[in-house]
Amino acid sequence: MKKSLTSQSSITTKYQTVIPAAIRQELGIKMHEELIWQIIRTNAEPMVLVSRRPKNWAQHLSGLGKRVWEGVDTDMYLKQLKKEWQK
Repeated sequence: MKKSLTSQSSITTKYQTVIPAAIRQELGIKMHEELIWQIIRTNAEPMVLVSRRPKNWAQHLSGLGKRVWEGVDTDMYLKQLKKEWQK
């Protein structure tokens, strides 16, 4: 079971914050690295997800969605599409 790491920081008058040392160390974040901020909306209060910007987007996204085609006969799927196009 993985342990979670929780820490907190405050927002300055310029809307800046410091990434707590324990979080920086755990993620290996270095100075001048870029972060990506996302708002995750659920039925509860919105949450913010912060992650490191990938150094190589193509490698980061490679394989994304590959499970979508699991269990699908792609040859049959393409044949059906071709029939629809010919109509």
